[in-house]
Amino acid sequence: MSGLEWLCILGALLLGLGTLAPIIRGTLAAALSLQFAGLVIIGICGAAVLFGAPMVGDSFQNGLDPSLGIDGLSGFFLATLALVAAPSLVFSRGYLVGTEHARALVALSGMFLLSLIGVVV
Repeated sequence: MSGLEWLCILGALLLGLGTLAPIIRGTLAAALSLQFAGLVIIGICGAAVLFGAPMVGDSFQNGLDPSLGIDGLSGFFLATLALVAAPSLVFSRGYLVGTEHARALVALSGMFLLSLIGVVV
């Protein structure tokens, strides 16, 4: 595996940990920070592939067999997602203070981001 593939896996793991952290009673700031770090790393991987790095994972297949991979188009959408969602994660911390279901909202935001990344990849 290449370094870029390991970086993509690290980003997905951090985003996943940030999604699970509020469920297992981690602090909201730590959960949002993990989600932010994972999303930024995934966005960097997408931008790297978009701007000329070798493709990560499997290529597009014209069949019903599932495969995961980042090509130039996926890289564009991952970079765009990171560019939009990362500041949202940073600023959401201030808005979640004192809300009734803050833990659930942080966990749901992580699951939403993971599902968006799953659709793109």
